[in-house]
Amino acid sequence: MIKYSIPFTLPGCNNYVNACRTHRRAGGAFKKKTERSIRDALLSQEITPPPSYPVKVMFVWKEKNLRRDIDNVAFDKKFILDALVDVGALEDDRRKFVCGFVDDFPKPDKKDIGVDIYIRSE
Repeated sequence: MIKYSIPFTLPGCNNYVNACRTHRRAGGAFKKKTERSIRDALLSQEITPPPSYPVKVMFVWKEKNLRRDIDNVAFDKKFILDALVDVGALEDDRRKFVCGFVDDFPKPDKKDIGVDIYIRSE
């Protein structure tokens, strides 16, 4: 199993929707900025492609409190998967390569925030 960590809270779906409503190009800029920060976090770690495909991806969403709905938080998996492809951790995020997701939301901890990503070959 391969593990990557993003040591900060990502913006949620509501932030993205609000950006899209402000200007016709704001959504694209928002996505690009978010993916860039994810890429930077990933590139600070050793990138190891999985030994075989398809893979399942587990996201452990570590929040500092219970304020955000879990569907709002888990929306970021789109940005994370695109960044994983960009850095070479995944060949692609099509269904041929990624066959499923698991989301976990442990008890909030103000000192331990971010996302842990586990990739496992099926």
